[in-house]
Amino acid sequence: MKSHLGLRRKIAWQLQTSDAIGYDILSFDEDGTRRQIEVKSTTDKVSDKFSFVMTENERQNALSLPNYWIYRVFDVKNKPIIYMVKNPLKDDLAQIVPVKYQVSVKVKK
Repeated sequence: MKSHLGLRRKIAWQLQTSDAIGYDILSFDEDGTRRQIEVKSTTDKVSDKFSFVMTENERQNALSLPNYWIYRVFDVKNKPIIYMVKNPLKDDLAQIVPVKYQVSVKVKK
């Protein structure tokens, strides 16, 4: 088993590298397994039912990566509480509704 200190040193905030990676933090389970974490925060009070916006890239990563997690942070301005949910997209815990479209327009001159 790898040392916890060694694993902590490998934790990386992915947005510092690229926002195209599809998750926010690369972390590790105690056995050294990579954990991809998408953080979704809100000022709302804690609730056992919640929603958030997810990009297509995040959705694709959630469907393809074996150890993808959503960390939902409630009440970020006062007393933050974190729910750590192992990939709700794979366990049928989530209902996914498309809400955004990218529209490109070329106008005639």
